[in-house]
Amino acid sequence: MEQSGTSSYKYFKVEPIKWRMLTDNYNRKKLLFSENILLKHRYDAKSNNYENSEIREYLNDTFWSIAFTSSAKSKIDETSVNNNAGSTNPNSNYRQWQNGVNVFARGETMDKVFLLSESEVTTEEYGFTEYNVCGSGNTRIRKTTDYAMASGAYQHNSTVFGGRWWLRSPYCYSSEEFVRYVHLDGWANKYASVNDSYAGVCPALCLKD
Repeated sequence: MEQSGTSSYKYFKVEPIKWRMLTDNYNRKKLLFSENILLKHRYDAKSNNYENSEIREYLNDTFWSIAFTSSAKSKIDETSVNNNAGSTNPNSNYRQWQNGVNVFARGETMDKVFLLSESEVTTEEYGFTEYNVCGSGNTRIRKTTDYAMASGAYQHNSTVFGGRWWLRSPYCYSSEEFVRYVHLDGWANKYASVNDSYAGVCPALCLKD
């Protein structure tokens, strides 16, 4: 794969995306999640409204077009994605922050490819631990691919930690310019501006029955 800069070109070996199955009952479907941070892309220019965000459009348009063969596309199912206030809180307590009130939360979206939510990345049944658990061996830690690093996605210089990757959940405080992400040490209690230039993308998708 070729990636061009202002004065140079970088070339990368194209390798299959590695997926992990988190559950076989996500709206009665198999939920797959990327093992690595695949690319860098800002969430949006100014808003944490996932339905209208740049990142959602990119995943379901450009990424969908270039990342999957026709055969793979035929196996991926468009699915209902929950974006309510409960999804923006840890799975163990849907009222963790502001008693569960999040004025920036929205309704469901229908997606072929999507970001995980705060609730989903803290779901024990998916293999994740509580939101404030972090450190070596944390199952939320994701390494950044060379391709993503070349475009500016962050990767910690220790082999223990990884990069930063977006969640689809809006931050419940402050303003509409902030959204949740997973930190390099796996901590899920983090937020950043939607136009942050270092966070990467770990996509998720569902397979057809």
